[in-house]
Amino acid sequence: MGVVPKKTKAEQRIFRHINLTKIVGFIVTLLVASQLSGMLVSSKLGIPFIIFCGAVFIIMSGKSPSDPCKCFAEAWLEWLSFLMTNKTLHKHKEGEQNNEKKVIDIEK
Repeated sequence: MGVVPKKTKAEQRIFRHINLTKIVGFIVTLLVASQLSGMLVSSKLGIPFIIFCGAVFIIMSGKSPSDPCKCFAEAWLEWLSFLMTNKTLHKHKEGEQNNEKKVIDIEK
């Protein structure tokens, strides 16, 4: 018998790595970017702004290089949350009890 993976997803693939969710997300991204370009960007930069937003969506919805089970945006947000967390080390000396800790802050 084979091992069943913990994460199993049934995706509706249209062509190789393109699925229905990515196509709908890309269309929604272009529609929202076209609406925002009229409000936030000058008329000369409207089309480059829409192209930029589409490129950002394509990059963020791709596979993560470090974990292929996650999309790039999910892995990037986990990395940002790791950077924002308080990193401390608890150091015990030989004669100390477990409840008495010397905390060392390793912030840069």
